[in-house]
Amino acid sequence: MANQTGDRGFNTVHNSNVAKRERNRAMQKYTILGVIALAALTVFMLLVMAIGGIIANIRGEIGKGPDNEKVDWASFTVTATDTLRGPLALVNITHKYTFPDGLDHLGAINDKRITHDPRAYQQSGLSTYMEITALDALDRMLVDFHAATGIDAVSVRYAYRSAEEQQELVDKGSSTQVGYSDHHTGMGAQLGYIRNGNSYALATDPVYNWLFENCHKYGFVIRYPESKSDITGVTDYTDYFRYVGVAHATYMTEHDLCLEQYVSVLKEYNDDKPLKINGADGKYYEVWYVAVDGSATVKHPTNYAYTLSGTNDGGVVITVDRSKALEPEAESDTPAESAAG
Repeated sequence: MANQTGDRGFNTVHNSNVAKRERNRAMQKYTILGVIALAALTVFMLLVMAIGGIIANIRGEIGKGPDNEKVDWASFTVTATDTLRGPLALVNITHKYTFPDGLDHLGAINDKRITHDPRAYQQSGLSTYMEITALDALDRMLVDFHAATGIDAVSVRYAYRSAEEQQELVDKGSSTQVGYSDHHTGMGAQLGYIRNGNSYALATDPVYNWLFENCHKYGFVIRYPESKSDITGVTDYTDYFRYVGVAHATYMTEHDLCLEQYVSVLKEYNDDKPLKINGADGKYYEVWYVAVDGSATVKHPTNYAYTLSGTNDGGVVITVDRSKALEPEAESDTPAESAAG
């Protein structure tokens, strides 16, 4: 008897192999498609990450953010005296400066210039002193400007001004009374440049734009921007560089704030809700304000560097460098009076 299956020309073994091969091909096809899709997705994610990294790098945000180390807290008491001075002290027509006892907080401008790089800039002789922290930062900025441009004509004109020196100006017709000049803080300096024995404002030569564009990296802001004259009450003094610290200078520059505005903004932040700043120095800062009515308890970290500055407006500002925890031997509970950075 003939094999009926064979009579129909149907080979069962061969047919089952064909079907199996078809299934395998389909599975391979889907596997290949899956691999391609996964590879495409991976490439897409890498591109997104790369583009994000480029943008972040442009904004100066690479590597910035709070260190994940646990914060150890302590506290100390401040009084009204602590609110009077510091890089964020506001001195203007409504905020009178209270002079400290002695001149220990000041450094000689010419001594710093000669010690570091006497070729980088000049001292006009109109002012001899500047607050030490601000002077260190100014010296670094002017030395770097000299290195970047080769120009050595920058002159430090007016910096710290005593009550007696301000009175002399009042006697000559100045409307700024003793105690109400920001120069009393020693935190700022008017800069110019000298050419052929004559002194000129920086803005008259574009080569000095470097200073205006980079001063926040050294902790300085233009204290009296022309666009803020209705707030500061001062015009035609856009070559006065005021030290506030890198963290604060970065934020003020990015948000177009004068010191009056910034001090007001800081009052919105406390230790539970700090102002977070990615500084131009590559560090991450957390900043908050404490109102002081007679006295106040100030919370601060013991394992991160921090500084304290008065606002001369009823409070103090804590600035914490959260970029990296301190080594145990470097811990300190003693507040400083200069801005972080």
